[in-house]
Amino acid sequence: MDLKLFYPPTNAPLSEQRIYKVSFSCQARADLGGGQAANLFIRQDATSSHFIVINDKLAATDANGNATFPTSGVAFLPVFAITKGVVKIDNRTGCLATQYLTGGPDLYLQAYANYSTQNQPGVLLSLGYAIAGLIPPLWAMFNGNLSGPTKDQLTAFGNTEDPLKKTLLALNTEENYPVSINLRPGDYEVRTAFSSVKIKVTYVPSIIKNGGDTAMKFFRKQIDTSLQKIDSNNLAQCTDLATDLLALGFSKEDDIPYALAYKGIRSKLTAAQASQCLGKDYAVAAASIKQGLWEFASRRDQILSVEQAKAEHSAVPLEVPYQPEYDDTRMKRFTDALSRLTRVDTMAASDQVAFSKTLREPVSLDDQSVVKFFGGDPKDYPGPALAAYFIEKGYRRFGCYQSTNLGQKLDGGKTLLFAFKADKDDASLGIENVALLKPIFTETGALSKLIAYDDFDWINAAMTSRSWMCGRISIKKPASPEPAVAKPLVSQNQ
Repeated sequence: MDLKLFYPPTNAPLSEQRIYKVSFSCQARADLGGGQAANLFIRQDATSSHFIVINDKLAATDANGNATFPTSGVAFLPVFAITKGVVKIDNRTGCLATQYLTGGPDLYLQAYANYSTQNQPGVLLSLGYAIAGLIPPLWAMFNGNLSGPTKDQLTAFGNTEDPLKKTLLALNTEENYPVSINLRPGDYEVRTAFSSVKIKVTYVPSIIKNGGDTAMKFFRKQIDTSLQKIDSNNLAQCTDLATDLLALGFSKEDDIPYALAYKGIRSKLTAAQASQCLGKDYAVAAASIKQGLWEFASRRDQILSVEQAKAEHSAVPLEVPYQPEYDDTRMKRFTDALSRLTRVDTMAASDQVAFSKTLREPVSLDDQSVVKFFGGDPKDYPGPALAAYFIEKGYRRFGCYQSTNLGQKLDGGKTLLFAFKADKDDASLGIENVALLKPIFTETGALSKLIAYDDFDWINAAMTSRSWMCGRISIKKPASPEPAVAKPLVSQNQ
């Protein structure tokens, strides 16, 4: 079967409560009408079709041994279909639009070759493609992920769910040859003799700030799918809306203020009512948005000014702390002091004192890594206890500190520090033994917090610039895995 799926070398899953952008690009590789390539994929006695689905379930068989195709598609791209030499659908140059989704470990990229003597793809796949075209790019984030009180305020996904489900159900008959892989950050390619579909999955800290005008338009389109309005006599429901948006991964600094304010505009709230809906957490941020929001207000009394928002709500401290600029000398002092403690069996009292002088104790270790390098929860430590904890977890070596803007919108940090799960004499390590630390400093330069991450894109960017070397440690660059190949999934009812 000529259907292959090339996927990224990292096994890091998509993090929960984070937004990911899924971009598609398509290319034709051979003529669908004939040639030697046709013998590898297309059958003359059946409708031959190829499609790609992002799903939260894998293909399986039921209790009776019948093949079951998951019907809860998050994204659906029919690539091509042909019957008896007649091309019924060809989307190799008309790819699916960019989609956004909320991360989690149970999402799969699935590519299918389907052979059917019952279904006509000109109807089924065209319907699916039309539905996919009508679904807003943020639809997958909202579909089924909202609580009862808020789902009707933010989406009308029920209008699109059934046709898409019926389309996928119809493809359950006869022969399916699937190839599946857990969705993770990175680059993919689904390749046949006729087509190449490249898919890129990237983390997006904020739809509004990082997605530009196009993503802002997507956000409005998503909210506009709902005809429900915020009840001006029950503005407490705005808190429920904000809670659900936060759970989906939208940022508190930009996305949630924008969504609540735009929903308020569509609900004909006055500026005073919008201010109450937004509350002290979001009012000033929403009022400060200069374009793409308040021009949609149909009346002047709907526009919330920054002055009004500030007058009605006391200033809320920013969660992202101010950080002094990167200082190489400060990082060398800290890293050397920590290493003197972690690379020995018995800590000297003088070294413990020297390390504490680089800190504002207690130091918070906030583990944001998906794999939970350090337990997954924030915890405070005195200096020597922090070093002892690193030793307990096997992290004895630290280095390759550098200036960075990676994750700066998340935590404000301007410095990267690598932590290595290694003994003092190890010369090479796998990437799974590498943790990223973002040091957070006080205004006087004392370290007050370490945030741990395992984002492969960040590690890859930093290590590539260092040729995958850190001092005397060689980091094993992940090799590109062999492509996954389609296997048959055949119904017993043939």
